[in-house]
Amino acid sequence: MKRLLLRLWLVFTLFFCFTPNALAENLSVVETLSFNQMPPFEQGGSWPSIGEHAAKIGYETARDWVSGEYPIDVLKVGDILDGLHPEAFRLSDLAALDTLSIVDIPLVADLPLAVLLKSVPFSGDWPLEQLPGVAEALSQVAGLSVKPTETLNQIVSKHADLGELLTGNVLGDLPLMTIPNIELAKISDFEGFQEQALSSIPGLGDIPLGEFPHPLTLLNVTAQQDIAFGPKEYAGDKPTPKPVSGSIEAGFQVPCVGGCPHIELTGPGWQGDQWMTKDHRVADGHGLLGAIPGMDEAGAYRLPFGETFALQIRSTDEKTGAADWGLAFRVCSSGFFVDLGCTAYALEVPLGITTYEKDTILTGIKDGMGGRSQPVRAPPEWEALRPATPPDVQSVISRSRSGRNRGGFGLCGEGPGGVDFQSLAVAFSSIEGNYNSVGSYTAGGRGLGRYQYMTYRADVREIIRQKPGGAAFLDKADRGGAISSSEVDQFFPAADQDSLFKADQTRNIEQAISEGFSGSRIIERVGQIHFGGPAAPIDGNASDTHGRLTLKTYGEELAHSYRLAETQTKADSQCKAQTPVQPLKTHLTGTLSAQEYGAPRGGRQHAGQDLDLGPNDSFQSYIGGEVVNAGYDDGGYYHYIDIYNADLGVVERIAELDKFSVGVGDIIAPGQVVGQGTTTTGVVHLEYRDPVNAQKQGGYGIQGTYDPIEYLEGLGVLQRNGQTLNPVGHSKGDGHDH
Repeated sequence: MKRLLLRLWLVFTLFFCFTPNALAENLSVVETLSFNQMPPFEQGGSWPSIGEHAAKIGYETARDWVSGEYPIDVLKVGDILDGLHPEAFRLSDLAALDTLSIVDIPLVADLPLAVLLKSVPFSGDWPLEQLPGVAEALSQVAGLSVKPTETLNQIVSKHADLGELLTGNVLGDLPLMTIPNIELAKISDFEGFQEQALSSIPGLGDIPLGEFPHPLTLLNVTAQQDIAFGPKEYAGDKPTPKPVSGSIEAGFQVPCVGGCPHIELTGPGWQGDQWMTKDHRVADGHGLLGAIPGMDEAGAYRLPFGETFALQIRSTDEKTGAADWGLAFRVCSSGFFVDLGCTAYALEVPLGITTYEKDTILTGIKDGMGGRSQPVRAPPEWEALRPATPPDVQSVISRSRSGRNRGGFGLCGEGPGGVDFQSLAVAFSSIEGNYNSVGSYTAGGRGLGRYQYMTYRADVREIIRQKPGGAAFLDKADRGGAISSSEVDQFFPAADQDSLFKADQTRNIEQAISEGFSGSRIIERVGQIHFGGPAAPIDGNASDTHGRLTLKTYGEELAHSYRLAETQTKADSQCKAQTPVQPLKTHLTGTLSAQEYGAPRGGRQHAGQDLDLGPNDSFQSYIGGEVVNAGYDDGGYYHYIDIYNADLGVVERIAELDKFSVGVGDIIAPGQVVGQGTTTTGVVHLEYRDPVNAQKQGGYGIQGTYDPIEYLEGLGVLQRNGQTLNPVGHSKGDGHDH
């Protein structure tokens, strides 16, 4: 396993089981393999829990395995959803159902009877006289005397306790085909299907990987490392003839001249292709962030994991045939009012992974886009390798935000221990002042803004120094010169204050928790640390220059104000998205399908607008706000979310995508991607409607809705042009047409 380039989460389970050489010998056999044919794990291992996110994806990822266990017993259906989509299989596609009993399929047997009847279409509407053995089972297990003409739905409605019993405990010994329409049910119809082990679904383990609804074709995403070359290769004027690395901006066929360390690839579709090391510098990045010196080029890379991070060869050793690998990250900022673009993938980190000649490596699909058109899932811990944003990049982002409405939105969310940042900020403000407040000169500096951060603090000085005239402002503050409120707005704006506050208080909260504090005492201790620094004695009597508050009383006052602010914050829902004022520039808008707003739908009217997108395209919120509802409706919406924009007083409903990347409680910016995939219906469904309840969720039917296209045109976001939608302010052919 040490010599594997990537330990993929699951789609490529083979990498856990086969050595690189075994895969390289005959990659073409991979598509014919099934999970039942995969050998046992050569060594034990584990996958981590993803905590609260498990509820969003429908199953728990954590598990351990030991050497000798088989993948089919360890892997769950949820593990392979993104790559193979087994949930689209009907049970009858996988096995001969007439040979099975109900107890043979945990997917069915482990569901409460009432839940099963909802999962299998019309299964509860058949009279018992047509369901051999069911009446006898109900009598034996539950002691019920039932009529032959009664249906299971009628019986469960009269005996709620029966509906709560597991199907296997009630009907387990009966043939599976006793359940009407069971042959029509898909894996995804059954609640909790993601949690099921692959081995628990009869026949699933016998399906070749190339015959799943989304077939796995490793030939498209892997290659064999052939030869590693050093810097003397192509040292003259002759360019490398078959490059497959580069950047988003320069493309992924960027030739190298003048000394080009690289690896040469082999294998079907990759014969003789050349992947350059990061020493091959290519243009990258776009927008304002992409123009920052040092952030406008990257080492050559590919994107097999999508755009989250890039995969690079850091160096090669021609003598040993080795290639050392790393990741490269970038920084992007779309903001609410301006799209700042992205830096180059210039933040490079080593992976500590080395491959050698004849090893199998991950390339991503050969699509001319570096592999990002069909991204695979990376080990989740790799995102944690992201370096801190460079100060010059953060400065550009902070300056761009200084024109926003004053503060607040960036404080949404909770810190360690469940501390609400918004409430904590309000509590501090009740003691310290407003965003443009100026404190007294003391100990060589002044307190500035809502949280009275002192000008002698290194982090405050770094923020201010990046602003034009910032150095002179700091010099004046150091000398005790008079500072105006307008100068605070200029050199230490609200967005910078909130950004620093959130990071600073996170550290303070963590310190308080590590010292053993809990509940309201966390807030008290946070106040003491803010007031007197990390070394402040617990409940100390030291006071400020005014003598009004001590460490102890400052903390107590902060905790009292926090409790009041927390109640008010929850009541007022202060974490609101802002009304969009900038048209979308980079995300797909789709083309209008035949199902337009108000179209007849079998006695009713279409309440939204359908947009045609590609099967793997992403889609975004147009107005932003808070996700107030997320669910599944098999009556037409399928997977959907409701986003409430408090400023507009409207609910944006996005439906029929294959999966969403956001959940209830998330704050969404206008233009933020929220989901991907249209294989369910071929379109994405968009609605705008009035909220119908206290949770600000949308209702159903056309009443209270708005024509989505007219609504977005009225906001100045999009403009209709025939069957296409164009961002306002852009003309055909300017690069923003979709």
